[in-house]
Amino acid sequence: MGGHQSLSEMAAKFKHIPLRYHPGEKWAYGVSTDLLGYLVEVLSGMRLDQFLNQHIFTPLGMKDTAFYVPKEKIERLATIYEKDQDGIKAGKPVNLDHVTKSPKFLSGGGGLYSTASDYIRFAQMLLNRGELDRMRVLTVETVELMIKNHISPEVDFEQGRIYVRRLWSGVWYLASEFEGLGRYCQYLFFHQLRD
Repeated sequence: MGGHQSLSEMAAKFKHIPLRYHPGEKWAYGVSTDLLGYLVEVLSGMRLDQFLNQHIFTPLGMKDTAFYVPKEKIERLATIYEKDQDGIKAGKPVNLDHVTKSPKFLSGGGGLYSTASDYIRFAQMLLNRGELDRMRVLTVETVELMIKNHISPEVDFEQGRIYVRRLWSGVWYLASEFEGLGRYCQYLFFHQLRD
């Protein structure tokens, strides 16, 4: 999605996309997080990448997270290989030349490049309920909304699986596994110790 259009240009087209299902009837990936990225731009008066840098990445010390990889850091980028019905094609890496340029479309739903250490800092901030190194970037209430399961058990998923489960007291598990939409599964565990 997006391509050579800006987030505002894409958001203008969102109003023409009909709902696939009535709320609470069925769940499917959509453009909602991209629309939220546009709302961040409108309400803050900043581009999404600038807002994220100023309010999240810089305060958290996430110096290697952005919508592109600077040319001087490209050698640090992990090679991603294509997968087909025969398996992983080790000799045919995906062309990632485009990642050294800031994209016009800044997706609210994806497209960031990062490092494990930056990701750990972000996850630790969530674990600390919005704060890291005495720097608060989210309110406690916002984090609690983020880790709460807002999808009732009766809702049918269109494809794949998403888990937002409480494993045991204070431990939350988020995972997504989708064939076709994302080749890579993401898992993130939260363990919050309460006083």
